[in-house]
Amino acid sequence: MEANPSAAAQSVMFPTMRHGLGVNSWFFKNTNPSVADWQSIASAGFTEAEIVPPNLAKTKDMFTYLEEMYGRMVEAGLRVGSLHLPWGRSFDVSNTNFILRARGMAILKRMLDFCETKGIPIAVIHGSMDGIADEERCKRMGIAYNSIKELGAYAKQHGVALAVENLPRRALGNCSAEILQLTGYGKNAYICFDNNHLAHESALSFLRSTAPYVVTTHLSDYDGENEKHWRIGTGAVDWPLLFDYFEDFHYNGRYIFEFKECSAPDKSCVTPKQLMHIINGYLQQRSLL
Repeated sequence: MEANPSAAAQSVMFPTMRHGLGVNSWFFKNTNPSVADWQSIASAGFTEAEIVPPNLAKTKDMFTYLEEMYGRMVEAGLRVGSLHLPWGRSFDVSNTNFILRARGMAILKRMLDFCETKGIPIAVIHGSMDGIADEERCKRMGIAYNSIKELGAYAKQHGVALAVENLPRRALGNCSAEILQLTGYGKNAYICFDNNHLAHESALSFLRSTAPYVVTTHLSDYDGENEKHWRIGTGAVDWPLLFDYFEDFHYNGRYIFEFKECSAPDKSCVTPKQLMHIINGYLQQRSLL
């Protein structure tokens, strides 16, 4: 990959994505959102969407969901800019069981093929499941590194940018140092920055070392200690300051908001138009629109 992956990738692959605003399919209470649901997102002013497949038992059902959700998003007038690859034991790229890992990797490659077919430029991946024990961590970091290197090369061959998401708690990639190791410092894969997963360092510290490789985001509010996926403005995050960091580090990608419509601490709900009003209020404070 290039010396400055983020700038190069965004200029070549994502020329119209500068600060495009979007949500993923996890936003709706309805786990199978309709075209009308997505039209409500588009009519509110959002332009981007990310597909998050549900954890279905049968692989064919998962691919059916991808096809249907992609079609609904596009019909609503949204740009499908990313696919969140499935996670969990069956898709843990750090799994020490070679057979299970190989089986999951084969399905992940099929999903990268899907991205190529549909023109989806980014695929987001987790480096592991949660709860990696200290005595296993070094070994599993090595396995995950090799898996990500293999998937990253495959993705690149198919015109897709693989982005490793920073994760919370004891999962691999829970700090900037581990994310940089897993991605080979941007040589093997890019980064999806999830601010809600930060517990071991500040957003400023994380972005200071990883920003050149960040090509997409998962943004939500939280209490500053553990992931909550709360609605923007309902937790401890200083949103104007965070958007200022993005500008300072020359981030040119999308802002994908990853929370449910009724995900505030008080369980209050928000419409897409209300959400856009909230987001614009923070963005305008930093003159980023």
